[in-house]
Amino acid sequence: MPETEKRDSERYGLELPVQAMWKDALGSVKEEKATANDMSRSGMCMICKSPIPEGCEINLEIDLTICAGAGIKSCVSVKGRVVRSTRLTGPGSGYGHAIIFDQYRFMKS
Repeated sequence: MPETEKRDSERYGLELPVQAMWKDALGSVKEEKATANDMSRSGMCMICKSPIPEGCEINLEIDLTICAGAGIKSCVSVKGRVVRSTRLTGPGSGYGHAIIFDQYRFMKS
């Protein structure tokens, strides 16, 4: 039986820098640079070196400067949840995280 698509919005294949912050099981704040692998209006796939537990709340700052044009600093500030975490294999391996956006705000400076 073919797998049914569960996404409710179109995904865009982007590769954007992300600053991710979350709390581990002990309440310690963790921060890591990551990469957005693809994105939609409701979520994204993020690649980073560390595992992040499913269900974990996460704060993201997604750098859109490359999309906004030369000299325009732009980003999206996101509050979301990790809904899936997968260990990746191969060169530059790490973890792939499916993240659902609960709130987001576009910012420009």
